[in-house]
Amino acid sequence: KKIELNDYSNLEVNGVKEELRDLGLKFTVKEMADNEVPKGFVVSTNPAPGSTVRTGSTITLYVSTGETEIKRNVPSIVGMSLEDAKKEIEEKGFKVGSVVSRYSIDIAKGYVISQSPENGEAVLGSAISLVVSKGEEPPTVPPTAPPATEPPVQPNTDATNNQNGENPNAD
Repeated sequence: KKIELNDYSNLEVNGVKEELRDLGLKFTVKEMADNEVPKGFVVSTNPAPGSTVRTGSTITLYVSTGETEIKRNVPSIVGMSLEDAKKEIEEKGFKVGSVVSRYSIDIAKGYVISQSPENGEAVLGSAISLVVSKGEEPPTVPPTAPPATEPPVQPNTDATNNQNGENPNAD
């Protein structure tokens, strides 16, 4: 039996599946992002509407996943102050992700050491994480002995004043 395909675009996919089953047609679903067609609705079919198909044929339904993920170039913010970096990230349509502080010899305190993602493209609205300098690591100072309140006791070598009664000079 030959069937002329209807135009299923902009129809909810579950209703379209039901109709195709009732017509004796099989189907496969392929998802695609679409800015016009709402999520879960048919964008197009293959074969196209108006085509004649036989009972048992397989129709491919292209179903919207919703808006396309728009990608933009990630701004390079290494070397910027944290305040300027945050402004730049938000102006370009991204969000500020985690901000971690680390010591750095090369980058001044309060300035961005690194970012993730580093460069290239990322989905608009995604987060950019930063590592910000805490400045140079302070030198590690060995612990100092507490100040003495009394002069250190000198070992007593006087045999007559020895507490334990032994003569330290005796052989």
